[in-house]
Amino acid sequence: MSFNSSKKYQTNMKKLFLFFTIVFFSCNSNKNENANPIIAASDKTQDTTGYAYKATYSSSFEMDDPTNAKILLQMYKDWDNNTLDNSTQYLADTLSFHFPDGSRWNGTKDSIWKMIKDYRNIYTIVENKVDAWLPFRTTDKHDHWVAIWAREYHTDKATGKLDSTDIHEVWAFNNDHKVTFLSQYDGLLAEKK
Repeated sequence: MSFNSSKKYQTNMKKLFLFFTIVFFSCNSNKNENANPIIAASDKTQDTTGYAYKATYSSSFEMDDPTNAKILLQMYKDWDNNTLDNSTQYLADTLSFHFPDGSRWNGTKDSIWKMIKDYRNIYTIVENKVDAWLPFRTTDKHDHWVAIWAREYHTDKATGKLDSTDIHEVWAFNNDHKVTFLSQYDGLLAEKK
């Protein structure tokens, strides 16, 4: 291949270079920083519903990757089987757990995990019947959550009494799929008549 050094060739090359430069920058200038098209669309959508309240945290949610739900269900299985050490890999270094009685556990993974294991040890048998779970995320804050609804049946080690609880929990996960937060709500299951 020979290179033509004529003035016409150089002019054509400059025009060609200018054309590709313009095309390149025009194609890249409209790039959305957000790679997820669902999030990009929802960020542009204005919610016009006239709610009676304004959410203090967020009112912009969408379904999330099911990975965190799979992790949470495995943690539930480890709770039932009393194999809690299998679940420590799913915890962030610091955690905050909020319980229905108003108590809060805030601390390191190791300190909170010890409290959880001590609590599990008051039961000989635990069995959860999971009704539903929902992995979701906020589109404005990009936080990852899993809500879960279950019925827990447990036998007290000291009394041998079988009891049951209706549970609703909301778990937060960081971007590394580690639990950072739990808020738990419960109530006694109604006895069948």
